Amino acid sequence: TMKRLMILMALFFAVTPAAASPKDAKTEASKASVTKLVPFGVTIGDQLPTGFGKKHRCKRATQGMFCETLPKTVAGIDDYIVMFEGDLVLGIVALGQIDDDAYGTKSREKFAALRKALGAKYGEPKVDNDYLRPGSIWSEPQYWRMSMLKNERRLNSVWEYEGHRILLEVKARQGQWLQLKLAYAKVDLLEKAVKKDEAAKASAL
Repeated sequence: TMKRLMILMALFFAVTPAAASPKDAKTEASKASVTKLVPFGVTIGDQLPTGFGKKHRCKRATQGMFCETLPKTVAGIDDYIVMFEGDLVLGIVALGQIDDDAYGTKSREKFAALRKALGAKYGEPKVDNDYLRPGSIWSEPQYWRMSMLKNERRLNSVWEYEGHRILLEVKARQGQWLQLKLAYAKVDLLEKAVKKDEAAKASAL
């Protein structure tokens, strides 16, 4: 449950959208009601078809499934997490370990390629982060990977698309390796799930 909350919070707080006018909000609500995203061949906001878990070698966890594959896959992705709110697909998190050099060559190339592909489909991202913490000692090009492992560098982009949020990022895992993350979520289900998980956490105190 805590792992699910951490994933949800990362998606929820990745970007704070500007407040929409009543007209804009109505327009977005109308779009969201008819627009469906189908990343990796899975429709977000719908129920999964019968037999999906067995077909794609999924293991059920608390309000989610860890899957070895999905109907459509992306090169460089090792694991897929399908997350639920009730019996509906809240979102999908795709993860891939990157065996990189000191300069972060593969990380930057993979990120740039996916950012370009996502931009062609969903437009310019709402947020782009590519920065190093001021004063970091890992500022030279040959320390790019190390600056990531020390959590002093950020590389991510976030899209807001017709009621959905899309997050692309490279980040450190356990201070030992780099990981590519591509996540999709339906915003209304995401907000509902975050509030529910926060309430459950508070009730345990």
